[in-house]
Amino acid sequence: MSEINLLAIGKLAAKKFLDDKVPRLGAALAYYTVFALAPLVIVAVGVAGLVVSEEALQGEIVAQIDQTVGEDAAVFIQDMVANSQKGGAGWGVVIGFALALVGASALVIQLKGALNVVWDVPVQATKGLANALRARGTALVALLGIGALLIAVQFGTAWVSGLDNVLSDDLGFLDPLLQLLTPVITLGLTALVFAAMFRFLPDTAVGWREAGAGGIVAAAAYTIGSWALGFYIGNGGVGSTFGASATLVVLLVFIYYSAQIVLFGAEFARVYGQARPAPSAATVTAGETQPSRPEPDGTHRSPLPAVGAFLAGLVIGWWRQRD
Repeated sequence: MSEINLLAIGKLAAKKFLDDKVPRLGAALAYYTVFALAPLVIVAVGVAGLVVSEEALQGEIVAQIDQTVGEDAAVFIQDMVANSQKGGAGWGVVIGFALALVGASALVIQLKGALNVVWDVPVQATKGLANALRARGTALVALLGIGALLIAVQFGTAWVSGLDNVLSDDLGFLDPLLQLLTPVITLGLTALVFAAMFRFLPDTAVGWREAGAGGIVAAAAYTIGSWALGFYIGNGGVGSTFGASATLVVLLVFIYYSAQIVLFGAEFARVYGQARPAPSAATVTAGETQPSRPEPDGTHRSPLPAVGAFLAGLVIGWWRQRD
């Protein structure tokens, strides 16, 4: 696709961004994210703690927040997580972890709804307890998948950094290459996370090509935007007029604008998919079109048994490790 077409797609995406009232959707996402921050960190640390040290991973997450938003926000989130984990013992730990999953899944449901707006999916009322549980179970599966990809981003970045330290003495001439490789790998893995979100969360068929295009745009914009927002927040005195609430205000500002960036990437993916030429009749006859995702009609198999089995194994493994 030519540069002119990509520019046209960007303009159409910006128009659709405003038509869909995405700034309002981003505000709702920011609200849900603030309340889901502690559950998200607890779930991520709990899952990854089966493989690596929980303390080390939690410290790495807090360090990343410190670098992006600032020390006060990092300490604020660390205190939220610590307060959420206080007083847990025995079944209390299991119940607390389950509640953290439910709280974090609420954010995924809200994100799913925002992406449905972007992809013009008709709103369908959720009727009955079974459908509500199915929606929550699907959100849990999506949450765990996104969490696994985010952890992969951290591991990939840490692996390249560690490789840089190991090779710096013997193969110093590779140091510039490895320093360049670190942001490239981080950008690629971040694009993969966004592409997976755009591919699987909306209740409609989204091809990997359009999801990937949106993921690349979102990852590039997020990388640049997070640096710019961090610089602005650190030097612009955003929260200076809010007193004791300054840290929360800074977090809300950062999450709100980050949500706008991610949702613009989704709009780009949507417009990119519409701009692609439709398959010819011969292609349709040959059966080479992408399979469409079945619409949720309540007759497809529920993911709850798989979710229940996974969570049971997760809790048992976590419990054994803590003993």
